[in-house]
Amino acid sequence: MAKNSNSVSLASRRSAPFLVASLLLCLLAAPSSAVSIFAAYWDTNDLGEAGGLGLGFQFGGKFALDIAGTYYEELDEDPLALLEDGESPFIGNGLEVIPIDVGFLYRSNGGRGAGFYVGAGATLFMIDSSAPGVVTDDESGWYLKAGFDLAGGNRGPTVFIEGLLRQVDAEVGTELGFLDNGSGNLSLDLEGVSLHVGVRF
Repeated sequence: MAKNSNSVSLASRRSAPFLVASLLLCLLAAPSSAVSIFAAYWDTNDLGEAGGLGLGFQFGGKFALDIAGTYYEELDEDPLALLEDGESPFIGNGLEVIPIDVGFLYRSNGGRGAGFYVGAGATLFMIDSSAPGVVTDDESGWYLKAGFDLAGGNRGPTVFIEGLLRQVDAEVGTELGFLDNGSGNLSLDLEGVSLHVGVRF
């Protein structure tokens, strides 16, 4: 019985990406869907500033489902260089962070033409580092969003600008556990403001 259960679980995990992709394709086929690409800026409390690129999807009219992912190649490593004599494994190796946002929007223009929008939602922060021996965990948080559709029409691309307030706390450490607090983990406050500028199709 356990073997059958494990087989079902493995099959479910393998089929999940295909189900998600099928759902996105079905939603994108709807007349009220949109795809956006954007440049991103993020100013965090503990790790400074970073730039990135993002891809987003919106489904709906005045009230819309909002899904977006942003790739930040490297947050500032300086606050992580805690050891003296250049021994820190973080030197020259910042944190790679990919926030995946899922939330809802209220759009004054119903998703067509110029107008403003506000929204909120939850975020999964996928955190990694190229530094050897560094231990990271994915974290969850929340965000608030406000933005403007600056130009565009019912059939053409729309230029937009938006700001987000992000809230998340993260922990990083090393396999040897030799950080300054003696616990092997360093708590980081990644709360901060993000700015996105892009085009929606």
